[in-house]
Amino acid sequence: MLADGRYLTAFPSRSYFPVDVVVFDPDTGRYTIVAADVDNFRYFPDQGLLYSSDDDGPGLWAAPIPPR
Repeated sequence: MLADGRYLTAFPSRSYFPVDVVVFDPDTGRYTIVAADVDNFRYFPDQGLLYSSDDDGPGLWAAPIPPR
């Protein structure tokens, strides 16, 4: 759960992997896609969402969580 009450979660985009990383707002019922077709990710609240590739992909990148 994020500090503002929303949830950071992931849903399969095709089968089990890759996944779409989403922020869910229970107050509005809306899902916002933060990153699509992600193979592996970790969330660090003080830095945002960090994604690291386990294959020959793009490496490491960060995406801020969209504001409410």
